[in-house]
Amino acid sequence: MWLTRITTGLIFFIIFIASIKIKWLAWLLPVIIVAAGLIGIAEFHRFARRKGVNAPLVLSFIIALLIFADAYLGHFTHLLFILSFALSIILVYFAIWGGIDNSVLRSAVVLMSTVYGALPLSILLYLLSPEIINNRQGLGLLVFIVVVTWATDTGAYGLGTHFGKHKLTPRLSPNKTVEGAIGGFFTGILVAVLILLFWKSLRQVIIWRDGILLGIILGIVTQIGDLAESAFKRDARLKDSGNTIVGHGGILDVVDSLLLTIPVSYLYLHFISGVL
Repeated sequence: MWLTRITTGLIFFIIFIASIKIKWLAWLLPVIIVAAGLIGIAEFHRFARRKGVNAPLVLSFIIALLIFADAYLGHFTHLLFILSFALSIILVYFAIWGGIDNSVLRSAVVLMSTVYGALPLSILLYLLSPEIINNRQGLGLLVFIVVVTWATDTGAYGLGTHFGKHKLTPRLSPNKTVEGAIGGFFTGILVAVLILLFWKSLRQVIIWRDGILLGIILGIVTQIGDLAESAFKRDARLKDSGNTIVGHGGILDVVDSLLLTIPVSYLYLHFISGVL
């Protein structure tokens, strides 16, 4: 299991680096992000169906695609219009076609699945958008957030597997340990420092103070994002969100931490450091 997870993770990391470094593969990363978002939304709807709530998946897809397009092409300038349109089509659907049964829960699933599965990943698309990527600012921030998050996840899993003795949250995730959480936290901080140390141009975007503080924050919220998705799975009586990724489960099992670290990073970089 451990070897399978490492192998799969390494393959994705190679694809991630290749799409950044090889110009003719620049289209690949945005496509992967959108695909991951749509699959993640479908998996969230699967959680709901396990609870007897069958929400209209197509509405979530329509809203998500509009958010993705606005992030990449419009830099979120049309987000208010998209949210207004989303609310309108949801209300029209349930007023005319949706029926009465579970209408409250089904409408909530449409909105939550979109916000959870699409909005965080759309921030990555925003960082990759042509206007920002030209000055390398967005790319550096994207790599920093993703790699520190993955490092925290990997550190928590690896160290927890080998040295974990005390359960962290047995009800949500019986395999997570206090030792793993602490190890993941310090692994994330260490990787954040190493990235800044060896990536000189990134230090022109993120100064040392912000980089270390963001590394500390990501070392914490990475694991909270993981636990949040575990809560959804336990409620749906599922071990994995799907079987899309060998050794990992579903897409949400892979990006669950990113779905919290991305928006938290954006809030920090926008309101505290002023980078975005």
